[in-house]
Amino acid sequence: MTRYKKEEIERFLHKKYKKNIKLEPVAVGMDSQVYAYEFQKQKYIIRINEKLEGFKKDEYAYNNFRSDIIKIPRIIEYGNFNNDYYCISERINGITFQDASSSLINNLLAKVVNVLNSINSVTWGSLLPQICYYVSAYIELLNSKQISTDDYFNVVIPIDDFGDVLSCVYAKKMGIPVNNIICASNEKNILTDFFN
Repeated sequence: MTRYKKEEIERFLHKKYKKNIKLEPVAVGMDSQVYAYEFQKQKYIIRINEKLEGFKKDEYAYNNFRSDIIKIPRIIEYGNFNNDYYCISERINGITFQDASSSLINNLLAKVVNVLNSINSVTWGSLLPQICYYVSAYIELLNSKQISTDDYFNVVIPIDDFGDVLSCVYAKKMGIPVNNIICASNEKNILTDFFN
């Protein structure tokens, strides 16, 4: 991704709002630049990223998962920014995923599992605890400083069915930075038999 100067993004917002906008840096990662700003007494976040898909996922999360307990910022708009993309969202108070403690995430995920089990969602009721495992593993890697929030990691799964693999795929689609999912077969040869 191209690294843009703050002034370039401020010019973009000036053109949009016809007013000078002062940006405050929030975060810079491997894949994005994030700034906060205020316009007409409202607080916003602008993010620049080389991929549009993440912004679409954020919009989906807002439309489908926000609640009084789960604070998800509303996406105002997204579009092209030079050779990359921008996204403007409301700025809300809350805890980011990276700043959440393992116990907070585990407690929240345990509540989700209980709800899914109570509505007889056998598939999700069995997959979600495995997804939680990958989320928890990622948090432990962050907390132990074995990886940073900009890093991706590989997962090796010794399998006798596809449940663990599918859970890892879902965790990856939910935003856990899994690079490669490596499946290892044992003497049961289920994976080999499947492909043959």
